[in-house]
This record gives sequence, C-alpha cells and structure tokens, in this order.
Amino acid sequence: MIRSLRLLLIAPSQPVHTPALEYAGVLAQTLNVALHLVAFVHAAALDVVGHGHSVNLDKARNGMMDVYRQWLNSEAVLLREKGIEVQYEVIWGKPSAFELATYARQMNADLIIKDLHEEAHLKRLVLSSLDWDLLCASPTSVLYIKQAPAPRLRKFLVAVDIELEGEGRATENDQVIRMARQLADARNASLHLITVYNCNAVGCQGFAAASSSGELPSYEARRNVFDALASEYGFAKEHRHFLVGAAANVIRGYVQRNAYDLLIIGSANHHLLSSTIGSTAEGILDNPACNVLALKLPPAASNVHEQTQKAVQANDVTHPLHPELLA
Repeated sequence: MIRSLRLLLIAPSQPVHTPALEYAGVLAQTLNVALHLVAFVHAAALDVVGHGHSVNLDKARNGMMDVYRQWLNSEAVLLREKGIEVQYEVIWGKPSAFELATYARQMNADLIIKDLHEEAHLKRLVLSSLDWDLLCASPTSVLYIKQAPAPRLRKFLVAVDIELEGEGRATENDQVIRMARQLADARNASLHLITVYNCNAVGCQGFAAASSSGELPSYEARRNVFDALASEYGFAKEHRHFLVGAAANVIRGYVQRNAYDLLIIGSANHHLLSSTIGSTAEGILDNPACNVLALKLPPAASNVHEQTQKAVQANDVTHPLHPELLA
C-alpha cells in the first residue's frame, strides 16, 4: 500500500496568516492530503508578544509558545472546516537548515512549503540565507511562496533543460514534467513548458557555417528535440516556449512579463548540505517572479522512466511531487 502524501508548512516567524499558509491550505484541499504545521519560536521574537526582557524566562517562553499554539490551533480549525486533516507543533528554538531538513525527514514530508523572506531595504521578497541552505539540505522538494493562490490565475510553467536530452539524463526532464502535469491537473491549471537555448554555451559562432554547409544548425536541432518532448507530453503549440539567452535571466524575465501562479524547476542537488543546487535554479531563485517549486529529484537510475510507467499502470495510482513513490 502506498502511503498518503504529506505536506509540511514551516510557519512564519510571527503569528500571522501569510500567503504560504493560504497556499498550503489550497494545495492540501486540492490534493486531499494531510497538512502538518510547525512553528519554531525563539527568544528574539519575545518582543512580538510583549515580554521583552522578562526576568522569568521560563514563564516568558511558555507564554510565547502558548500564543503560537493558540494561533496555529485557530488556523487548524479553519483548515479542518474545509475538510483538511491538520496537525501542528510548536518547538522552542531557532532552527538551522540542517535541523529543518532533519525534521522534514522525521515527518516523512514529501513537500516543504515556506514563505519567501521579506527584505525591507530591497522592498522585495527573496530567499534568506536559511532558505538557500534549506534548499540544499532538504531531503525533499521545497515550495517557496511569494503570493497567495489567485482563484482566476491557474497557470503553471515548468522549465526543462533540453541539453539533458542529449546527455543520457532525459529522465530528469520526464520526472519534472510528469510531476508538474499531475499538480496542474489537480489544480485544474493550464501547464506551459519552457526551455532556453543558450547561444553562447553551445557556440553560435558556427551557426552560419553549419547553415552554409548544409548541416542542421544547433538551434534547429535543439528546437526539434524540444518540440518532440513537448509533443510526447501533449503540450499545445501555444503552451511551448523556446527562448534564447542565459537561462536564469530569460526565464525570470519571461515570468515577469507573463502572469503565472507557479514556476516548477528541478534542483540539481541530491546531497545533504551540498552548496550546489544548479546555476539556473540559483539564478531563478535569486529574485523569483512568482511562487517557485524546486523539485528534488532522486539520483538518476537506469530505465527510471520505463519502470515508473509500468508501476503506474500496474497500480493505477499516481502521487504528485514524490517520484520515489512512483518508481
């Protein structure tokens, strides 16, 4: 028996309703799965509830934790009224990315949901240093929320690296698209596919020479591969976006010019506390234009795609966001 999907929301540092809480509730209701809320409370936040420099630190600590328990309980009540199974926990302490990752692993979480950090002097929402570290340390996918889900905006964009199709790692694109499609279908959202042809990376100087010699230009070759991939997964032509330039900048600019609720990307890191998550992912997440789901893919294995399809057909069941449950 395949277990149910588990969503984990890292509650904000202050007891207020945020876009991540709103999005987590909508996602849990849509997927009909359980939601776990956890709030980490630490001494620096005592001013929020007016204790300041209390002599009785235990009393102040317990008082503050009670405030967060009451708040999470009120949030849980509202979610349960919508038919969502909810649990919550309040923990004293300021966690590191390693501790958050360990907690997610202990919870068997399939997806971590977290608000983006508000950088007051920049007047924008960005990933904090903790967010970056969490993305590297997390054993599972992370959904960073910039804005609450808009009822009329159900438009998702999934980014793939077309170069992987020629490197024997095409299953990574398959997994990203498959999970994006499952999530989009569950949310009744339209799904668009994007890739970027990096002219400098593949050597555009030889483009003219290749054309004059009758060889298939690199641009055309990659466009054909992209169209074949898009056709395989049923993307309409108007939902295919083959752009040229530096991947992170192009994708970020495209999302800024077009209204999307969610951008879905693959994260290259599979190692705890590794500093590398992939240059394109880093560039996109540096200043995200919308909500971003960074999918943690399992290490590539032979015939993963074929094994996955056979498992799905045999069990007639799919679980979004968790490729290990499908393989």
